[in-house]
Amino acid sequence: MKINKKLALLAFATLLMATPSSITADPASAEMDGYRIGRSLIGSLYQLRLVESGIAPAGNLLIVRFDVQAGVDYCFVTGRDRLVADLNVMVYDQNGTLIREDVTAQSRGAVQWRSSYSGTATAYVHMVRTTTIRPGSYAAFLGVCEIPRQGAAAAPNTAP
Repeated sequence: MKINKKLALLAFATLLMATPSSITADPASAEMDGYRIGRSLIGSLYQLRLVESGIAPAGNLLIVRFDVQAGVDYCFVTGRDRLVADLNVMVYDQNGTLIREDVTAQSRGAVQWRSSYSGTATAYVHMVRTTTIRPGSYAAFLGVCEIPRQGAAAAPNTAP
């Protein structure tokens, strides 16, 4: 019995379309995951804010730019939904010099650093792999340290 290639392809496409909605990307899940991971890694010293969230296929490179100040501690944390198998994070300064990277085979990326300059930094989030052929959801958080570290000059109090 010979299988018609077109018929087999049509059957495969029908199966893909008939898969349950539980296999769709979930941005809210990725945001909760990123926030939870961020809090577990850095505690409450940093104020986390969501800077980017969305859905992307495997192989996609996302670019996030943000301002930094000299002497301030930062962290960049990613979250993912269950469809994402691996995310990498690389942070570069305004001259294109690598500051920190997390390119381990873990499913999330997180880096922490103290800025040596004031200006703009760029984070690249690489969606390395997804668990299916469907795109997955990601969330990127930037954390800024709210408590001056020992040896860092505190901001003057400008309150009346």
